[in-house]
Amino acid sequence: MDQDTYLTVGVNGWGDRLEVNPYYEQLNTYVYSLGARWYPFHTGLVLGASLGPAVEVLNSNIGIAATSQWCFGSGLTLAYDFARKPTGFSLELGLHALEAYIEQESVTAGAAYLAILWK
Repeated sequence: MDQDTYLTVGVNGWGDRLEVNPYYEQLNTYVYSLGARWYPFHTGLVLGASLGPAVEVLNSNIGIAATSQWCFGSGLTLAYDFARKPTGFSLELGLHALEAYIEQESVTAGAAYLAILWK
């Protein structure tokens, strides 16, 4: 979009698993999003936000499987880009918070991450 603002496309997911050998149930949440990343103050600091559709998928090895209705998801990012430059490869360390509103319930996740970027 400009030298300090980037349009992003992403797929984020998280899961919960209940396992009692040999049985398990796995619940995965996926958020497919469009967003923006902004580099304020012309430094490596990164602020980001994203929005898009979200879905939950339940699988198990005991014959239970289900998929929720498509709903709404969002994410926020706070990070530091170690090779702050307009294009090329970079290394980023950050925090990412996600929320999905699945069937009238809020489901959240958070993560610390290290990423290799190509801009």
